Amino acid sequence: MRYVTASLLCAFLTFAATLPLSTASADEIDVEASTVFIQCRNKETGEVRPGSGVVISDVRHILSVKHILAGPQHENKCFAQFGTATVDADREILIRHVDDNYDVVVFKFVLRSGETFTPVPFSPLAPDMVGKEAAVFGFPGGDSLTPVRNN
Repeated sequence: MRYVTASLLCAFLTFAATLPLSTASADEIDVEASTVFIQCRNKETGEVRPGSGVVISDVRHILSVKHILAGPQHENKCFAQFGTATVDADREILIRHVDDNYDVVVFKFVLRSGETFTPVPFSPLAPDMVGKEAAVFGFPGGDSLTPVRNN
């Protein structure tokens, strides 16, 4: 998918006003450099939850789902690997914002020497889309590999 849907953009608008979102065009996107494998570990219990996210801004923000967090935000330490899943993601990422109303978390990473990344562009929210149903596909159960569609 080349664009993050407008419905996902709406889910974190309370925070997005502070982010310089991507200006890249769809043809400039390197999917492997924009996709992130994430592991969050609860510092108290040791529980680890895997997930994924996408780089959404020129200043290294990653958008993901809140249910990747293993317990309260302050009990988590999260790590990332760009491109593909791995047993041990090795890059610590910081939790920048957790939305209390939606299943959304925004992380931030530190750029390593010589590293490049391309944030994904957002599709514009056209006037004819306002107030329309949005279909969301995903794995809200976390442990289930059965996709669920919500309208």
